[in-house]
Amino acid sequence: MTEMHNNRKISILNSGTKMSRRYSLIIPTRNRQSTAIFAIISALGVRFDNFEVIVSDNSDDDSLYTFLRDQDLIGQIRYHKTERVLSMTENWERGIELSTGDVLSVIGPC
Repeated sequence: MTEMHNNRKISILNSGTKMSRRYSLIIPTRNRQSTAIFAIISALGVRFDNFEVIVSDNSDDDSLYTFLRDQDLIGQIRYHKTERVLSMTENWERGIELSTGDVLSVIGPC
């Protein structure tokens, strides 16, 4: 089954779907660094091909980026810092725009 979002076809999986699709886990966040860090580290525990973790950071400061950089996690995720303050909806949509997956999952608020 598929749905359209921003002129993009998104697949809805059932239990019989094969693992040949690309999966995107999107973590939009704003000023909840400890929650975002927990979600990111948990997501990095996923061990299969065709999987990406996208972080759309809408925070007031760079502390999340600093932590991820210092822990050498930036290379394992797709990190994006927003250029301006976004609404929750805009931040979620930005994460979706950044994704390359066929199957998307957005978690939050983080």
